[in-house]
Amino acid sequence: VELFSRDLRRVTGQFDEIVERARAFSDEVILDGEIMAFEHGKKLTFFDLQKRLGRKSESADLFAAPSADVPVVFVAFDLLWLNGRSLLRTPLRDASAISIRGDLARQIGRGN
Repeated sequence: VELFSRDLRRVTGQFDEIVERARAFSDEVILDGEIMAFEHGKKLTFFDLQKRLGRKSESADLFAAPSADVPVVFVAFDLLWLNGRSLLRTPLRDASAISIRGDLARQIGRGN
């Protein structure tokens, strides 16, 4: 399991809880999505997420540790790869694409 930022920086080590959930997937997948700081049923600020990434202000040391205690969630937007098959050119309106993406959404929702 590997996690990358949108600029392709490896951020796997900053999000252990997401990595552990992903390791439970029964299928080999590549997902497009976003990690968000999230607590008490609401999205926190991007600044809160930056605490988890260990990015610090140049003017002051605002964080005690690179992986500050900020809860996060992963929101999947799309399934790009499934068990050796690229789904990049599979239209969302395609019945098999809907079924595959729906099955994965149920799996993510159950925490399997």
